[in-house]
Amino acid sequence: MEIKQVDDKWCVYGADGAKLAEFDTEEAAKADLKRRQDEDVEYSGRDQMASMVSKVRASGDKSEQDVEVLFDTGATLSFVLRAVAEKIATITKLPRPYTILIGDGSKLTITDMAVLSIQAAGETIMDTFLVLNKTLHDVILGEATMRKFGLKIDLEHGTIFSAMKAGPAKEKSMKEFLHKLLLALSIEADDEITEDAAIALIKAKTVQPDPPKRPKVAIPKSILDEVGLGDDATEQEVSGAIMALKNPGDTIPAEHYHQLHQGLREREIADLVAVACRAGTGDMEAKLYPHEREWALGEAKKDFDKIKSFIRNRPHVLAFMSKLPGQKADTVVIDDLQAAINAQLKVSPELFKKYNTAAH
Repeated sequence: MEIKQVDDKWCVYGADGAKLAEFDTEEAAKADLKRRQDEDVEYSGRDQMASMVSKVRASGDKSEQDVEVLFDTGATLSFVLRAVAEKIATITKLPRPYTILIGDGSKLTITDMAVLSIQAAGETIMDTFLVLNKTLHDVILGEATMRKFGLKIDLEHGTIFSAMKAGPAKEKSMKEFLHKLLLALSIEADDEITEDAAIALIKAKTVQPDPPKRPKVAIPKSILDEVGLGDDATEQEVSGAIMALKNPGDTIPAEHYHQLHQGLREREIADLVAVACRAGTGDMEAKLYPHEREWALGEAKKDFDKIKSFIRNRPHVLAFMSKLPGQKADTVVIDDLQAAINAQLKVSPELFKKYNTAAH
C-alpha cells in the first residue's frame, strides 16, 4: 500500500493499485495507511499462529465457490473478504457499526455483513460473517461459529472434525443420557444398555396399553321375553324397547313396539323397491325390471341389507327407458345373475327379451 497526492487530495492505494481512501491532508492519509498496515499485520500474525487453513465450498444467495478458510480459535467472530462476499452473497449494512479490537490495541469499525453457508467436517455451517476490506484469507471462521456447530481443531492430525458426529464420543454421550433418563423414570438397567433396549424399556414404562374392548352384552332371556324380542335382538333394540316401556304416562306394550318396528321396515322396503323400479339416473333408480318387483320385495324381507347392496351395485337395466324422448334403445343382455332370477321367476329368455325391449 502507498500514499499518492492527486490534485489537492492525498489518496491511499492498495497493493493492487485500487484507491482505498482519500484525505485533505497528508497526515490523515498516513494515519489511515498505518491503520491498514497494522490490520494486515494482525491478521497475518494470527494466521501464522493458527495451523488450520483449508479449502472448502462456500455459498450465498448469489452463487457458490471454493474459498480458503482459516479456522481460528483466537478470533471470536467470523469474517469474509469483501471481494469474495460480493461474488457469492448480498452484502447488507449492520444495524449499527461494529467495532473490534485488533492486535496492537487499535480499533477497527465494521459496517457490513453477509450470510454464508460453509461445508466443513460434514456439517453445513450457515452464519453471519462480518465483511473485511483486507485479510490474507477469504474467510475467517471464529470461535463463536465453531462452537455453535460443534467444530473442533485436531492439531495432532491437522484436521477439523465435528464433535456432533464424533463416533465414540457421541455413543458414550448417548449412553450416559439414556442411563440418566432411565434412572429418572425409576427403571433399572445395565450401564451398557443399548439405545434400542433403553427405548423398549421406556415405552413399556410410559406407554399406556389400549383399553380392553367392551365385550358383547349378553342380554338375559328374561329381559328379551319382557320386551317381546327374540334371541337375536341387538342391544340397541332392547334399549329402545325398554325406554318405550318405561315412558311414564304413556306405556307402550312390547307387542306394539315390535309392530311399529316391523311397520317401519316394511315401509322402508317398499320405498327402496319402488325407487329401483322407476326410470331415472339416480344411484338407486332403474336398477330392477318391472317383473322383478315381487322377487325384490321378498328378498328384502329376508335380508334387507343384502338386497339394498345388490340394487346399489347393479348397473341401470331398465330397457323401457328407451321409450323416453331422446333415449336410444339398448340391447337386452342376460347375465348369470339375471338368468338365475329368470329361472326363479320361471321366465324364459325369449319372454324376458320380448318384455324388455322398446318394441314391447
